[in-house]
Parts: sequence; structure tokens; C-alpha cells
Amino acid sequence: MLCVAAKVSRASAGLLSNHSELCITDKLQVCGKTQILIQGPWMRLFLYEDICGGGCANQDVAFSLKTEALAMLRAIFEDFSNLEIAPDGTRLEIVTHWDRRLGESPFQHFDNLKVVEIDSPSEAEYEYIATLRNSDAALVIAPESENRLHALCQSLELSGCKSFNTSPSAIQLCGDKLAFAKHLQQSQILTIPTCTTTEQLPDSEFLAVKPRFGAGSIGIDVIRSSQFELASVAENVIVQPLVRGEHCSVGCFYNSDTDDLNHLPIAKQQLSTDGHFRYQGGSIPVKQIDRQSVAEMVRRVVDSVEGLNGYFGIDFIVPENGQPILVEVNPRLTTSYVGYRAMTQTNLANLFFPEQHATKIDWENQVTFTPSGEIETRPLTEIEVECCWN
Repeated sequence: MLCVAAKVSRASAGLLSNHSELCITDKLQVCGKTQILIQGPWMRLFLYEDICGGGCANQDVAFSLKTEALAMLRAIFEDFSNLEIAPDGTRLEIVTHWDRRLGESPFQHFDNLKVVEIDSPSEAEYEYIATLRNSDAALVIAPESENRLHALCQSLELSGCKSFNTSPSAIQLCGDKLAFAKHLQQSQILTIPTCTTTEQLPDSEFLAVKPRFGAGSIGIDVIRSSQFELASVAENVIVQPLVRGEHCSVGCFYNSDTDDLNHLPIAKQQLSTDGHFRYQGGSIPVKQIDRQSVAEMVRRVVDSVEGLNGYFGIDFIVPENGQPILVEVNPRLTTSYVGYRAMTQTNLANLFFPEQHATKIDWENQVTFTPSGEIETRPLTEIEVECCWN
């Protein structure tokens, strides 16, 4: 059988077109440099994070979300890089984009990763489409703000590349907080009453004012109802009564082909107390939460939102002595993934592949994590083990 040696670097920008007939099988040291033998069936996987990849034109947003974006990208790279072989037996070559304006790429040590360096948002758009066309599968991470995640996944769907993401239509629904609140109410899923500034305001001492299309707690303000003025609020915002309780989230892997749903342990969110709910990380697992009611909520979300697929996160609030109240669904990888992967020796990247069925995960550690990916762990207690699914 013919073997072709190819070094994984920017020099390999001329991507091989017959990637379905090749695979990475071994590494060689040639002239002091790591090279890779390619032979048989293989998969080129495009892992794209929009902020790190140069696609976010709004640099203010990019700066505020950069630490979370980089933490997620680093985690997902490490997991797929360690995986090497997909569940269907093919081997992986990983491609990503890196914005030069953020400094030197931190991923040079990954042998099976090719980094395409980007200089501007316009170049990012062009290279994104080009890489999709030369890849077998892709996983996209981006904020829902300004329909950015929707646009990227729509391009992914049109490219013919296999998507590990939720469908564009489901992303669009979840990304519109007003439309999604109405959808949840129609589906009889408990959520926070939501309206626009032109509608009747909720009866509450305090109000949460949020962007209708937003991500990462950006633009959220808490004010007294008596101080609320319609004229002082920007366009495309929503208003909700302030709900007090335990702020939690749950990560899920859902295989839309087989209907397998894998709940990850419930996480406690650490949010700022300055009225802006800035995300400050979290801890996993959470004790004293009714897991059955959370599981039922997740199942009803999956059944009601057509197109959910792969990894997604659900944020919810648990009032004292109350049922979980759904806040939002993040139809993409979330920062909690950084914590989940530190809880187990199981490589969670396996669960992104559509061939993989629901998998039993051995949870071993209690984890506390920051938005930048800093991790503290200790072994789970017996009570904490019982708080983890499967």
C-alpha cells in the first residue's frame, strides 16, 4: 500500500482532497521534525471557535469573551487530539483557525493539528468557507450574539460537511430570547415570564433587562421597577422579573440520529452580585437538587426543539422549595465542558460522533473551575457520586 508522508503545519494549507481515503497511522522523526504517515481511511475535522479564529468583528465583545473562548478551544483540542481514532475506526487530522491579533497560537505542540492563521474578519470569512469545503466534519463554537452562531452553522450546513452542531433553525430559535420564551410557554416548560419594553411589564420589585439576542451575560442589568424607563432602554431588549434562587446549568450530549440523550452532572454557576450576572465559573456536581425534575425538563426541551444535536447546555434557576425554571438553552459547547472533562478519565470527545451511542461515564472528581479554564479537583464523596447521572 502506498504511504504518503505529510507534516502537519501551515505549509499543508493545500489540503488533500481525497481525505476519505486516507488516514494518519504513525509518526516519524525526519531531520529532527515530527512527520506523519498517512495511509487508508481518515477524517479531517475542523474545530472552529469564532473569537479565537478571527471572525468576531466586534473586538469589545471578543475581549470580554476571549478567556472563555480560549478555555473551550484548548479543552476540545486536547480531547480530540488524544482521541486520534474516531468511533467508526477512522483517524483524525484536526484543522483550526487562529487570529494573529491575539498573539502567537498556543496550539503549536499538537502534532495532528494544522493551524490556519487569520489577520482580519474578512479573511476569517473566506478561510472559514474554504476549510469547510476541505473537511469531512466540523464543530463550531461561537456566541449567539447578532445571529453569529446561526450564520456560521448555516454555512456549515450548506457546505456539505458533516456537522457536529445543532441545526441552524434550532440555533436561531434558542438565540432569540423572546421567541424562545414563547416557545417554552407553548410547550408547557416552566420559564421566566418575558416581554419587550413595548409590552406590559412583569409585576416585580426588580427587573432584569437583557439583550434579546445575546451571550455571555453581556448587557444584562438589574434595576428597580420604579426606576425603569422605556426611553432609556436600547432596541431589541427583553424584560424579565428578577427570579432569586440557585443558578445552575446542565450539559447534555444528544444524538439526533438515535435519540440517545446523555445528561452530565448538574453544575452550580458562580455569577457576580453586581446586578450584571457576570459569569465567574462554577462547581460540579450540585447536591440537594431534584435531578429527576431536571431530567424531565431536559427531555421536554429535546422533544420540543427540533434540530438539537451534539453538545448543548441549559441554564436554569432553582428557587427555594421550587421546580427548576429554565432560563436559556445554549445550543453549542459551553464553558462547563472545561469542568466536565476534569471529572472523568473518559474522553468526552467520543460523544460528539453520531456513531456513538449513550455512554456510561465514570465520574471521579468534584471540580471547581474558572472561565479561563483553571481547575481544582478532589475525589467525589459517596453523596456526590449519587448526584451524578449514570
